[in-house]
Amino acid sequence: MSEHGIRNIKTPIGNLSIYATNVGICKVSSEHNIENNKIGIEHLDHAEKWFSGYFKKKILDFPKFDFSSLSNFGLIVASTLLENVKFGNTSTYSELSLIANRPGANRAVGTIMKNNSLPIIIPCHRIIKKNNHIGNYNFNKGISTKNWLLIHEGIIIKDSHVI
Repeated sequence: MSEHGIRNIKTPIGNLSIYATNVGICKVSSEHNIENNKIGIEHLDHAEKWFSGYFKKKILDFPKFDFSSLSNFGLIVASTLLENVKFGNTSTYSELSLIANRPGANRAVGTIMKNNSLPIIIPCHRIIKKNNHIGNYNFNKGISTKNWLLIHEGIIIKDSHVI
């Protein structure tokens, strides 16, 4: 990522770094980075407000995104997830592939979720396994972060399973 701004924020799950281009938010990371608020400042401001609202359980308008690194399929999956799996709800990989009109693409959906560069905002943590196990999570502290996010959204979990 060459031309991007970075904003570091403190959250209940730890410090996050938000990256933006002049187009929109392009990455969320749990790695601390040197701030650069000169590029995409309006997107960084909006994303910071969005995260603040999310952790207070207030639903705010999403910041603009820079999806230029996504494939067409990745864009379809991310858009479908944003539109259909709201705060406090979960879905499975197979359900998401069906809603995205890509039946049978469960593993491909899983790969998109695994490589999500905008975790929490693009809520891959809401996608669980068919047997209701919460599954893996490649962001922050892994499955413990996914567990925390789901509980924060009101999902009841017992022994790593949504009940």
